[in-house]
Amino acid sequence: MTVTLSQIKQITGVTAFSNFNQSSIGRSVVFNPTLPALVFDYNIAGGNIYVGLVVGSTQQELYGSAPGGANVLAISSTLIFFAGYIVAGGNVCGQGGCLQNGSDACGPWFISYNVKNNTYSQNCTAEPSNSITIGLQDVIVDYVNQYVYFFHNGTPDPSAVIFAIPISVATTFLANLQPPSSYKVAYITPTSPPSGMTIYKGRAVLYNGTFYITAGASGNVYIWVVPYSSITWNTSYPSSPQAIGSLYQIYNGGNSAESVLYLNYYVSSGSIITEILLYIGAGSGANGYVASIYIYSFNLSTNTATQLFTLNNANATWVAINIGGVLAFGQYISSGTYAIGVYDRKTNSYEQSSQISGALAIYVAEPYYAVVLSGSASSMTITVYQILLDTLPAIQNLTYSNGTLSGTVVNLNGNTPLSGVTVYLYTLQTQDDDASGGTQVTTTTTNSSGQFSFSISQAGYYAVKVIQS
Repeated sequence: MTVTLSQIKQITGVTAFSNFNQSSIGRSVVFNPTLPALVFDYNIAGGNIYVGLVVGSTQQELYGSAPGGANVLAISSTLIFFAGYIVAGGNVCGQGGCLQNGSDACGPWFISYNVKNNTYSQNCTAEPSNSITIGLQDVIVDYVNQYVYFFHNGTPDPSAVIFAIPISVATTFLANLQPPSSYKVAYITPTSPPSGMTIYKGRAVLYNGTFYITAGASGNVYIWVVPYSSITWNTSYPSSPQAIGSLYQIYNGGNSAESVLYLNYYVSSGSIITEILLYIGAGSGANGYVASIYIYSFNLSTNTATQLFTLNNANATWVAINIGGVLAFGQYISSGTYAIGVYDRKTNSYEQSSQISGALAIYVAEPYYAVVLSGSASSMTITVYQILLDTLPAIQNLTYSNGTLSGTVVNLNGNTPLSGVTVYLYTLQTQDDDASGGTQVTTTTTNSSGQFSFSISQAGYYAVKVIQS
């Protein structure tokens, strides 16, 4: 496997982030690489966390004057059902006149970006008033029950607040960032957690009726398994959390910095394998990066973990992105020199891209980009690269005519057709679903030109998916 970086866009003379300090690398998301539009967080002198926004020629530091700064957490995937909106967020602390749970408390903060007209809005009152200090950590889509879940850490730690809104009002919510009347909320905590446990900066996924949540205690890492059917949903914020779910210890190294989990699919011997990949950063490396990384596979049937890979002296970002079964992460090589490292789950192999010199910092950004900051803090250059693997399959030219659904599978690295690739057809409950919430109907294989087709005789909603073998 070879990983290459293809430059997409570059912006020079950026002056909005004069307080930028590369000693702490946070999260980022590339909204539109051709503008580009991106969000990232960074430390400043004194340790506060600020948020940078670039939308075309707009360059802005968000909540930069807030005591305690702000903290942005990028969403793990583009959410199609938002009808042209992408959301990111985190928490903001001590922003007067903004929070509903106290002027000095930390609370959730949202940003929504409209990809159709290239505008954005931000708000930290997008949820009903509550007395709990919470910070937005992740967004989860439930196509079965037709809800969007905004997942937060809560107080007292460890606890989580899951704010749910119907998919049917998601577009309205993101347009005005005001709480809809049809929301519901769960306030939960692990059953018998170990001393010092926290879910701050935890990520969550929902699969087959169960939430999987990362947690930590004394530098060790756990997965908190919460059955959806056991959660009590409320029409207002409850006063105390519900004790629920089971904890499974994954990593006991005692020095983890952060952990991130990903719902992962890949094809092995003709079968789709579904698992959780857990990416753990441990120890203090150079220039604010983590010293080592550990990758585990969590079996969703047995709730057991298997260690897959260890990279010592990695000097890697704790944030990673999942590209079809390949985890990509930024790496610090030496002063001003960075690279992208990738781990392939299917082959259990590690590779590194060519090195980029003269940089201030490097970010990995959803869905598969690298963002490099160079120049100086007062006059910065932002370069967006696409992370390309040997094979990066994608469906193009999908059409439906006279009962036939057809398309082409290509390799995004070179835009060449891929032959012999299995394509899956799913039926969906509503037009807002995607294949993750559908039922598999049949499969087919692409021909020598990468083309495939399905015969569809019954009206309904359908989706196609290609999963890298």
